Amino acid sequence: MSEVLDDDSLSQFKRAVEAVTTKKMSIRKAASAFGVSKSALQRRTTGQVAVNAKYARTKRGQCFTTAELGLFVCRVVEESPYKREIPASFPSYLWLAKFIKSNSKHFSRRKAQNLETCRTIAATEENVRSHYCNLKTAIESCGDFPPSCIWNLDETGMCGQGSRNAKVVLASKGKRANVQQSDSRDSVSALVHTRGAMEGVIFAASERSFLVTALFVKYFKWFVNMIPPAGPVLVVMDGYKAHFTATTLACARSQGIILYAIPAHTSHFLQPLDVTVFRHFKRELDNEIDSFQKQTHMMVDKSNLAEIGSRGLQKALT
Repeated sequence: MSEVLDDDSLSQFKRAVEAVTTKKMSIRKAASAFGVSKSALQRRTTGQVAVNAKYARTKRGQCFTTAELGLFVCRVVEESPYKREIPASFPSYLWLAKFIKSNSKHFSRRKAQNLETCRTIAATEENVRSHYCNLKTAIESCGDFPPSCIWNLDETGMCGQGSRNAKVVLASKGKRANVQQSDSRDSVSALVHTRGAMEGVIFAASERSFLVTALFVKYFKWFVNMIPPAGPVLVVMDGYKAHFTATTLACARSQGIILYAIPAHTSHFLQPLDVTVFRHFKRELDNEIDSFQKQTHMMVDKSNLAEIGSRGLQKALT
């Protein structure tokens, strides 16, 4: 986010920066003497933030729904110096659709991705650069070793209801588009590691639908026994608290395994399994659920979700 300073504040910051860079004052004394933020002064003197404000285009687009775009267009027309009679129905949905199509080089209609506030704050260029620099350091610390020794670990959930609202065909008038689905909303979590293909599956259960520490430790020990013993191994995963426990760290250290944690709240675009495999897996899972219900005339529940999910996962990995 850009930081805009007025003339007085900018002058004070410049004087504070000069006092620190010429070693006349410490950061603490300069911050107190010139009435500026200590943390801001530290960032500026270390080159992290320039003294002058940086004006640039945001990396995230300003999103409008169709209705909001209509209100925006209507307001622009009303405030235009060219006076004209504006119909009460302007702009219509058809007009907006044509407007978007004719300006497709500048913007487009896409499905929005919902982001929690913490994810929005964490998704910065600084965090991404720091992540890849740290990952490079972790890889270089292992020495000269093949890519086959780099593993990615993640978990995801499956629900018998699927994850999408499919489009259906029915009479155009007088009918509601309702589709019967399973009444089970229980989420079955699947923890997956991959190096290009799925060779086997193990089953375990916890009292809750979330991955707990004891279950992950059991899985991690199984994983250690499955990977080749030669050479160092790098495992990339998100920093979920169940992943990084004293037992897991001790087990990894004893086996020469380096654990690398993806920055918090960034797995939605930095976690390789989330971005590639699991996204495709959810589509294949929805297709398998639809196929199962059509062929068997039964609803999906936890008793058959593992079998259906395995078929979807195999298709996603091949």
